[in-house]
Amino acid sequence: MKFLLSILVIIDNLNVLLASNDNCRENDLNALMVRLRQLRTDFANLEIQHAEQINATQAEIGVLKEANDNQETELKKLRQEINKTSSEIGVLKEANDTQEKELEKLRQEINKTSSKINTLNRTQETELIELRKEIATIKVPIVGFNAHLSTSGKVNKPGTVVFDVVITNQGADYNSSTGIFAAPYTGLYFFSVQLCNKENTHTYYGIHQKSRILARSYGYNYNSSWECSSVSIIAMLNKAEQVWVNNYDTIYDDYHGKNYFSGSLLNK
Repeated sequence: MKFLLSILVIIDNLNVLLASNDNCRENDLNALMVRLRQLRTDFANLEIQHAEQINATQAEIGVLKEANDNQETELKKLRQEINKTSSEIGVLKEANDTQEKELEKLRQEINKTSSKINTLNRTQETELIELRKEIATIKVPIVGFNAHLSTSGKVNKPGTVVFDVVITNQGADYNSSTGIFAAPYTGLYFFSVQLCNKENTHTYYGIHQKSRILARSYGYNYNSSWECSSVSIIAMLNKAEQVWVNNYDTIYDDYHGKNYFSGSLLNK
């Protein structure tokens, strides 16, 4: 732009010179020629600078284009990754929805089960309360006895053993005069007997009820010291049925209650 303005100025100066006198023309013409040569040089320099600027601009454009291509490639990769991630997110969301549905079903089943358990617990609690009430109304009477012999020494009397010293007789169902226990209720009873001997003698006895023997015990003492044997039985008796101890051989006692007979009602 500056170069063109300079050309216009020189043209204006030439017009002035052509209109002036001859003496001035030669001097001014020489000056203009010098100015023209300078302008040619400036113009050549400007062309060189312009070419350099164009080359630099083209190089910069090439760099920017390459960078843009690289960015486009990266953007393409990013788009592909985003698409892939979006697809994976869709799959995960679908799986999550499926799991949420399954969890909801499980919650419903758990709620149903909890409701059933609560109902069952309430039913069992009600039944337990009723059972406790029934148990509270059931009173098992206390029936039991324990008696031993009052004699000392050897007893060679077979038959019913009369344990005449009564320690306990709850219900008064044991007769210390006859040695017989009569069941006050129909129920399950427990009986226990111990008889002793010494001096090389036999011990042989049994627990009797009506015409049957509920339990027996047999022993033999091979020395002079005391030796005792015992037998126990649980039996079902009807009301008023009698139980006693029958001796078949020899008994020894010493006032210390070694020989005893006991029984109790377990349940009726």
